[in-house]
Amino acid sequence: MRAIPKNRRLMELQRKMHFFTQRGTSKFHFIHLTFLILLVKWGIRLLGLWRRGQHNAAALRLTSYAVTLPDLPAPFEGFRLLFASDIHIESIPELAEKIADLARRTDYDLCLLGGDYRFYDHGSPVTAAGLLARLLPVLRAKSRVIGILGNHDEYELGLELEAAGVEMLINDHRVIERNGARLYICGIDDSNYYAAHDLNQARENIPEPACKILLSHSPDLYREAAAAGFSLYLCGHTHGGQLCLPYGIPVLTQTSASHRLVRGLWQYHHLLGCTCTGAGCSALPLRFNCPPEIILLTLHAGPQPATP
Repeated sequence: MRAIPKNRRLMELQRKMHFFTQRGTSKFHFIHLTFLILLVKWGIRLLGLWRRGQHNAAALRLTSYAVTLPDLPAPFEGFRLLFASDIHIESIPELAEKIADLARRTDYDLCLLGGDYRFYDHGSPVTAAGLLARLLPVLRAKSRVIGILGNHDEYELGLELEAAGVEMLINDHRVIERNGARLYICGIDDSNYYAAHDLNQARENIPEPACKILLSHSPDLYREAAAAGFSLYLCGHTHGGQLCLPYGIPVLTQTSASHRLVRGLWQYHHLLGCTCTGAGCSALPLRFNCPPEIILLTLHAGPQPATP
């Protein structure tokens, strides 16, 4: 794992996060307003919806997509990616075993982790590391596991994950080889709180043309990723809204990206993207109208459909 970026090091030492990103966007970080979280919490309790929200949050599902990438090398036809983001492992007591059970029952060729392994964004990561230690051997039993850090994750936790066998990418990439062909998995550090991302460094020394998949905790950088020639953009962070209105209408998304990028498959010019609603929860262990998920993507070669 590469050395910790300067921005992240300074902010971790200061033990503070920004309400707004350093890039000047208008993303408001709801989780830092404790009084507002308490207000929502007790409002849900008074409405008698707390147990329902907890039940919804524990109903983890596997969502499957078939995606078409024009530059996918022929040997990777049918290649399967298991993508889990926003695990927040302490948020649901049985979550580690639920993810492990889905992984055992799913065939995949590579496992990708999109960051935010912790429920809390402060204090010691020891509890999260202990719970993750039970899960990682199951994920690694079938394939390599490649991951990035999110805004809840300190660099120390990344070192723990790497020691447990996860290939952690800090503005770096890994090569996947199959029958002489190559697929490049690039991963950037968190852009949302720490502004520690570096797309150019992540794709440094990758020959062109190449099929490149980007792991980014947040969907915020979709324009930059398209301009940099990435084929597929995998992200999370939004939780799909987590506490949504009926029909899945999100109230808060924690991103400056368009609402059409908040969950599921999306396309921006030639760039295909997928935003995971997350396996766990942030701020409150509840979900409404937005089920938790891990995602299985099956890759195919061929022309993409025209952008609507």
